[in-house]
Amino acid sequence: MKYLITAFLLFALSVGKCQTKAGATTNQMLIGRWVSLEDKNYQIVFTGKTESEYYGTKIQSTYSYRIIKDSLITKDKLSGAVYNYSIMALTKNNLTLLYLARGNLLKFSKKIYKH
Repeated sequence: MKYLITAFLLFALSVGKCQTKAGATTNQMLIGRWVSLEDKNYQIVFTGKTESEYYGTKIQSTYSYRIIKDSLITKDKLSGAVYNYSIMALTKNNLTLLYLARGNLLKFSKKIYKH
């Protein structure tokens, strides 16, 4: 069963290429506040160097992150735990990540601030 899941994830990664707007880098497009489509209280915020997770208004964790090709790799600043994601889709308003350890999709929309 373990090998079947691994094979499926490898297939999904080879098929699911990161979709980004022409001319913009993945790092630039990630910067901002992203709200989960499944739970509006769960939000992630990317700056140029960190990713922070919020539930409601309370910060849950802060990570350093890097992007290698279509992969997002985060490292918890307190525990040192490393998490690996595949960036399945990234547009101006939508982000879909595949959490590789569990194989679940995390879908977000970008929070747009109106001045």
